[in-house]
Amino acid sequence: MSEKLESLSDEQLLVMEQTKKFWLDKFFSFERINEKVCREQIAWLYKFCDLKVPEIVFVESPLAAQKYANKVNNTNQFYEFSSYGNAGDLGWVSFYDFFTKIGVIDNKDFNEFQKLIATNVYEMIQFDELCIVSQPPVMIKKNDRGQLHNDEGPSIKFSDNYALYFWNSVNVPEKWIENRAGITKKEIHDESNAEKRRCIREIIGAQKYYELLGGVEVVDTDMDDQGNPMTLYRTVEVDEIINIKPQFLEVMCPSTKRVYNLYPTRHDCKNVWEAKASTFSDEKIQYRHGDVGLLNLKTKFEKPVIET
Repeated sequence: MSEKLESLSDEQLLVMEQTKKFWLDKFFSFERINEKVCREQIAWLYKFCDLKVPEIVFVESPLAAQKYANKVNNTNQFYEFSSYGNAGDLGWVSFYDFFTKIGVIDNKDFNEFQKLIATNVYEMIQFDELCIVSQPPVMIKKNDRGQLHNDEGPSIKFSDNYALYFWNSVNVPEKWIENRAGITKKEIHDESNAEKRRCIREIIGAQKYYELLGGVEVVDTDMDDQGNPMTLYRTVEVDEIINIKPQFLEVMCPSTKRVYNLYPTRHDCKNVWEAKASTFSDEKIQYRHGDVGLLNLKTKFEKPVIET
């Protein structure tokens, strides 16, 4: 153990970035597991836990791991994946790997464990005499915020075609992405999770979403400063989850001319300007550029002087 670390040098900061990049690059390389090294490190892990070395089986996905576990146990249930020994360990392994590299720690057992994670193991189901190991995915799609997201297909896909669908980090059914035109009023009503309902609304668009739920009515229309139309809508029926008639504002991006929806924080707006101001906490801004608003501390404006 070295002396107490008070701060990081420029060289250590560089090592930190290099360590982070190493583990991220390894995960997103989608390389198949190094089975030889993985077997050796699983044997080490079981011995570390005072267990005999198990039979080790490699499968193509977490779903395949579940199927294999049910087959060998003659069951039909969900088996918990391992708490340690999976892709979820990458964060803390990277953290301690950095401090190992700069000489703050040197733990023999951690050094062995990180060799296991470095084999690209994705998930494991661990029994006393059997360890089922899942290969990593072959594809991962994310949005520009780094969240799992793909509006055209699966966000995670494995070599056996097992796939998971996400909409801005929320796990959603395959149909919502692959067959969004087939989403029905019953499906919306049957979905009790407000976050997932929001995903449906974003996937199919607010107007179609609320039309499925009983239709919409126009509250107000006007033109923005760029000469583009704005329309404030309200649903005809009460949304039973939030117990109000939601409003949404249809606007057009002045640069791309793409139509999109804003969702006011209030749902009692009387015109498009109130609805738009609601998205900025009703602050009387002077200039608005996209999602950025500038206040004038001396004068309050009922609507922005300039919007771009």
